[in-house]
Amino acid sequence: KPGANAGDAGDASPVSIALDAATVTSPPFPLGHGGCGMTTVCIELSKVPATSAPKPFERCALTIPEAMKGSPPRREGTFDEELTKERRAKPGAMGVCCYKAPIALCGGGRPFHGEVGPVLASVVPRSDWSLATLPAATELDLERAERYLLDAAFEHASVASFTRVSLQLLSLGAPPALIRSAHAAALDEIEHARIFLALAERRGAPPSGPGPLAIEHTSLEVSFATFVRETFFDGCLSETRALLELEPRMADADVVESMCLTSISEDETRHAELAWQMLTWAVSEGGAPAREALSAALGEALSTDSDALLYEVVAPCAKALLQAQSGMARTSLAAVG
Repeated sequence: KPGANAGDAGDASPVSIALDAATVTSPPFPLGHGGCGMTTVCIELSKVPATSAPKPFERCALTIPEAMKGSPPRREGTFDEELTKERRAKPGAMGVCCYKAPIALCGGGRPFHGEVGPVLASVVPRSDWSLATLPAATELDLERAERYLLDAAFEHASVASFTRVSLQLLSLGAPPALIRSAHAAALDEIEHARIFLALAERRGAPPSGPGPLAIEHTSLEVSFATFVRETFFDGCLSETRALLELEPRMADADVVESMCLTSISEDETRHAELAWQMLTWAVSEGGAPAREALSAALGEALSTDSDALLYEVVAPCAKALLQAQSGMARTSLAAVG
C-alpha cells in the first residue's frame, strides 16, 4: 500500500553476480519483509569509513557506503542505530551495520503483504525456476540482470498473493468465475517469475531462483471491507501502474526481451481487469461497509499519491462504481419501503 514500510533484512544473504572485472550484488531480499517503501540493508564493512557513526559503531558509515549506492533497489540511506543494535545481538553479527534506505524500483504483480510491507523471498542459487531456453543476448548487462531478478522476486510473491485472494474469495462466498480467474492469475505469475529469471541469466546473472517465502508474516483477515481496500490498492492501482511501467521497458529492450515483456503485459492486463471485476463484486455484495471502505481507500490514495494514473484512470472508475452502487442501494431501500 502507499507509504508501506519494509522491515529488517533478516538473515537473507545477497547473491553475487560476477562478470570479468565487474561485480554487482543482487538485492538482499529479506525473508518476511521487503518490497516498495523502505528497506533495511545490513552489511559488514571491510574497513573504517571516512565518516563514522558514534561509538560503538565507529566501523559504520553514516550513510550507505558508496559501493552500495545506485544498485536497485537501494539508494541513499542513513545509518540506523536501533536496528544495528538488534542485529548485533545475534551470534556472529558483531560487525554488522544497518541502513534504512528507500526502494527506488518496485516490481510488478500483486504484492504479498506482510506485517510491515510486501513479503519477498531471498534470491538463492538454483536452476529449476529459470526458463533457460532463451537465445543468448548480444551483450551482457549486469544492471539489467539485477532488475530482472527484482522483477522475478515480485512475480514469485504474487503467486502467494493470488492464492491468498482465492482463499478470501472462498470465505466471502464469491462466484466460481472469480475464484477460477484468481487461480489462473497465480499460474501466470509462476511463468512470469521464470521468464524474468531467464532474462536475468541471459544478461549475466548466475542461475538463481526464489528461496523460501515467509508466508507466516502475512494475515488472512477476511471481511468485505478488508478485501475491498486490498483489491483497490494492490489490484486496481498497483497492477495497473505496473502494467503501464512495462511499456517504456519494452521499447528499450532487445527482441527477445520485448517479446517476453509483451507476453507478460498481456497477462497483467487481464489481472488488472480481474481486480476491477473483484472490486465490483465485493462492493456490490459487501453493502455499506464495503462502499465505505472503497471511499476511504480512494480518499487516502488521493491525499498521498500525485500519480496521473490515479487521477485520470483509477479515481474516476472508483467514483463511478461508488455512485452506481449507492444508487442501487437507494433503489433497494425505496422498494422495501
